[in-house]
Amino acid sequence: MDTFEHGPYTSIDYGDRFEKLYCTVTHRNTVFLLGGHKRQIMQLYPFGLRRIGTLPWDFNDGRCQIYQNYIFLCFPEAWRKGCYKR
Repeated sequence: MDTFEHGPYTSIDYGDRFEKLYCTVTHRNTVFLLGGHKRQIMQLYPFGLRRIGTLPWDFNDGRCQIYQNYIFLCFPEAWRKGCYKR
């Protein structure tokens, strides 16, 4: 059985504007921050964060999980009863 891996929720302050929460997930030994500011996909590196992509939908204040090698992005602010699978 695959294990679920997830991290704590993280928020980033962009000056005078406070952003919604991201969710973090570890997939194939890589940590990703998903959602929040401008639908971003960020990867954690030893030297910091780097934006590596953009989600095709808004994902704020949701939950992330790994199951059977898929990343599930669930219960975002705009769709509290739904999940996306990537």
